[in-house]
Amino acid sequence: MSDLFVEGQGTQGALPPDDEVVFEGTEPFAVRRRRSPLLRTALIVLPIVLAVTIIFASQSGGPAALLAAARGQPVAFTVLSDVPWARLRVDDAPQSLAFRQDSDHLYPVAVIQLTTGSHTLTITADGFMPLTAHVVAGANVMNQLVAHPHLSAEGKQAALDAINRVLQDSPYAQAIQLDAAAWPALGLQARPAATTLTSEQHFEATGLDLHQPTYFQSSYLRPITPAGPGTMGVAAIVVEVASVYSECAQSPLVLRSVPVISARSTEVIFSLARDAHGWHAFAPYALTPGTGFYTPPDLATLGSTDDTLRTLAARTALAAALGDKSALAAAVSTRSLSIAGTEAGIILSLDSTTPPSGKDAAWLFTADALSALTPAALRYTPGMALLPAAVRAQLARGGLPTATAEC
Repeated sequence: MSDLFVEGQGTQGALPPDDEVVFEGTEPFAVRRRRSPLLRTALIVLPIVLAVTIIFASQSGGPAALLAAARGQPVAFTVLSDVPWARLRVDDAPQSLAFRQDSDHLYPVAVIQLTTGSHTLTITADGFMPLTAHVVAGANVMNQLVAHPHLSAEGKQAALDAINRVLQDSPYAQAIQLDAAAWPALGLQARPAATTLTSEQHFEATGLDLHQPTYFQSSYLRPITPAGPGTMGVAAIVVEVASVYSECAQSPLVLRSVPVISARSTEVIFSLARDAHGWHAFAPYALTPGTGFYTPPDLATLGSTDDTLRTLAARTALAAALGDKSALAAAVSTRSLSIAGTEAGIILSLDSTTPPSGKDAAWLFTADALSALTPAALRYTPGMALLPAAVRAQLARGGLPTATAEC
């Protein structure tokens, strides 16, 4: 075998075979491997391909599309609220948005633009606790939130005060002076020594329920609000309070209360508004006795005068007296008893005879007391006292005897 090296030339011009390890210098760990042809080609071609790709993508808008996809696409999002004066804040935005109400029977609405993804919506309103909702907006989903804020403790009291200001005024509050001979009709157990009796009646809201009673319209449930845009429907638990005084006494002989119950619930509906001057309530209204779940709003309600509320209270008292026959209370006909120009009571009858005959079952409701007006009524309410003949005769002539007390 011949020598690979020529004497006198050293090793500087010799190339080692492929894959042979060459040690340069004196350090054995300084190693250099020869690159393969494939790797050398890739290192030359790759920068060229990358440059061409970037130029093409920039001309076609590719980076902008990728960036937009990372941020999320803009979509419309609808927020509905019970409270017309509510404000909506999106995430950490410095400004809040107002709701608009296009009709008194439509929800206040705010339509906003959100990017697809998660967001935090905060709804605030004077008198209500803040409501925070975490929503996810999407491109192919129903982007909608229906918010029902709850009254704060201060808001509940302010709403009740506004409602009771309405109920404390005439005609919802009244006083009538009667001859003491009318004592059986007022639910007294015995005739008082005085010659004059004073019957006072008024209505009082004792609590609130914002979501009952409700009616069905379009695709949502809410209380009816007839007072126009800017008001919200609130359902109040209302009772009629009656007291009977002897002459000019300061303490009542009797004090009673009867709840005002409509067809399906215990509430009377009020329209409530809030402005810079405070809370305002409007005259109440109630559900008609035949109201069903799908009854249209214009047929479901009636304006509630003092006579209307008293009629509902009278039906409530009769239903309680009928016991297991309480369903008959919804079938009776009613008419007002007017005394000295004031609607002081209700006459309930199982047929339409006016005035009720002795064969009809009829009752008198006045001063929150229910009395049998005809002997036939005792078949349905056997434990109830029948009014004396003299009082029945007086009622048949159109009312009860009045009197005037000089205090």
